Formats: sequence, C-alpha cells, structure tokens
Amino acid sequence: MKVTAKFTNTSGQAIVATFDVANGTVEDTTGRKGTFTAVPGSKTIQIAGDQAITFQVQDAVQFNVGFTTGYTASTGASGTVVIEKVEG
Repeated sequence: MKVTAKFTNTSGQAIVATFDVANGTVEDTTGRKGTFTAVPGSKTIQIAGDQAITFQVQDAVQFNVGFTTGYTASTGASGTVVIEKVEG
C-alpha cells in the first residue's frame, strides 16, 4: 500500500510525501528519501534517511483518504497533515 500525505506548516509551506507501507520507505516532493515507522493507531511517525525527523500527531494515525490531523515535528515546525491518496 502507498499512502500520499500533504504536510502543510503554519506558514503555509507544503511538502507531499509518499509512504510505501509494505517496504517501509518514504520519498517527498523535494527528493528526500528514507525509511519510516508509523503504526496505525499510534500518534508518532518516525523518519530516518536524508533527514531524520519525528512527527507527533494529534490523532491516531489512519491510512484513510481525507484523514486530517495536526502535527508537531522534531524540527520545531507544526501544522496539518492530510492523507490525499491511498493505493493498493
């Protein structure tokens, strides 16, 4: 399954990332690649690779189109994440 999510920070800047759930990999629209851990039902998404970052989300992670929740990143950024597409 591939899940596409749009992360928009409070300044309005957005990055779209595609998570390959079966392989545990992620790539964003800037070309950064890595691995990730996000267990459905948890409130943490951890990414390692080109950039190590942890997202704490307000609501338990769901891989459903339209799922929207707030986030705070280990970089200090915060904003909203929306699941835009789910394939497979």
